[in-house]
Amino acid sequence: MDPRTHAAVTWLLNCDEPAIRLMTRRDVLGEQADEDAGQVLAGAKVTALLSGQQPDGGFGVHPYRKWTGAHWRAGLPGRAGHPPREPRAVAAAGHVLAWLASPRRRVPRMAGSPAPTPPSRETPWPPAAGSAWPPTRGSAPWPDP
Repeated sequence: MDPRTHAAVTWLLNCDEPAIRLMTRRDVLGEQADEDAGQVLAGAKVTALLSGQQPDGGFGVHPYRKWTGAHWRAGLPGRAGHPPREPRAVAAAGHVLAWLASPRRRVPRMAGSPAPTPPSRETPWPPAAGSAWPPTRGSAPWPDP
């Protein structure tokens, strides 16, 4: 490991936040980080992310509201390795899934944008491996104007 990388990893490993140490050990160094995994929920950042959780598992805002909704707030502790089936994370995931499954859920579109069209044989999705994406002007599936 070069000196700059070593300095950065050392700095991350000396962090007070157990989630940061765990992700550094696991994702950067490829080590087991069991001791930090047991402390993830007690870390200040994870505690802050899960604070204010409502009885329904949400956080009093739209489930997908950027950074403050259940989708965003519960995702990081999960990525950091909180214990499986941790009740607050399960409640937050249930809140997000209930929203996704709701027949009343509407997906907003920008004003003036066309309605989404389902894929057809002429517009394969996802694009075939090795194909140029996004297509260049004049190539299928979008003709030149």
